[in-house]
Amino acid sequence: MFNQHAAVNLLDYYTTIEIIISLFIAGLLALVYKNIHYSKQRKRNSYWSLGLLLIINLIEWTSVMLDGFSGQYRIWLVINKFLNHSLIPFLGYFVIHIWVRHSKYDRLLAVLLPGNVLFQLASIATGWTFSIDQKNNYYHQGRYYYVYFIICIIVMFAIVSAYHQFEQKTFSSDCLFMFYTFFVFFLGIVIQEVSGGALRTTSLTITIGMCFLLNRFNNFTQKASDLKISRDNVVMRTDMTDIMTGIVKAGGLTVRACLGYLKLVFRG
Repeated sequence: MFNQHAAVNLLDYYTTIEIIISLFIAGLLALVYKNIHYSKQRKRNSYWSLGLLLIINLIEWTSVMLDGFSGQYRIWLVINKFLNHSLIPFLGYFVIHIWVRHSKYDRLLAVLLPGNVLFQLASIATGWTFSIDQKNNYYHQGRYYYVYFIICIIVMFAIVSAYHQFEQKTFSSDCLFMFYTFFVFFLGIVIQEVSGGALRTTSLTITIGMCFLLNRFNNFTQKASDLKISRDNVVMRTDMTDIMTGIVKAGGLTVRACLGYLKLVFRG
């Protein structure tokens, strides 16, 4: 399909895309750091999510560069594929806990995610999920790769459920936006899998989806902060106003009494 020169250009293009994605993720990390409306727990989970996404992108790029490169780098390609298949589901776990402290899927994920790591570890010897050609150092999907794909789908549904749970507790629920965002996720994964890895779209769509979701979450936290400020202002005005006379109070004295006291002090 591609001649040798075109293939080299395609790898260069993929490298450029990965650099842009990494810069986007770094920008999101900076925005989270500067956002004063995030709680410490939400900031921590945001850092874990974006940092893990950055690592996954780097691992995937390294895997593409090593695929078919040289047999002496086979062990590094095996390690990269093991880490890639192990870390992607964990990314979903941290994304879920940006929005909710506790999810109804936490117990399931506590079993599923470590189980996936063991499954990927066993695949190094058995080739269940992936195998690396001994001679040419090419990556191949294993006969039980669909198990890993199902695990990713379960994690994705857990993310959708947690996001819906979060929106129900806030101001409004926008189901259309939610399903559109996760459709983008799913489409990116499907395109890469159907193409056999020739079209590397998973990292790109996950990053775009994270931009959508964090932007949405920023809007929610900003609205919550504005409402809190408005409520505090109402309470403050109520506390500082005398119910009988309507005169504004300050520290147990009326403003008029305070001003009179200050005049006496300055005259003295």
